[in-house]
Amino acid sequence: SPSMPTLFSPIADQDGNGLPCVDSNNLTIFTILDTQKGALSSYLYDTSEPDSPPRLFDEVTIGQN
Repeated sequence: SPSMPTLFSPIADQDGNGLPCVDSNNLTIFTILDTQKGALSSYLYDTSEPDSPPRLFDEVTIGQN
């Protein structure tokens, strides 16, 4: 089953409940693999606000620390 983002959900349904996916013409999602930290960090960038910085919305640790 889908997992919710760990920090916040970028997309909500009609009732305002967060969704575990992103479907948008304005949001760009990218993920960074930090091998030293052992983490996957997902960010969103709102192309309708080009001066805004990317925002971290999900981060998970992978492997053994």
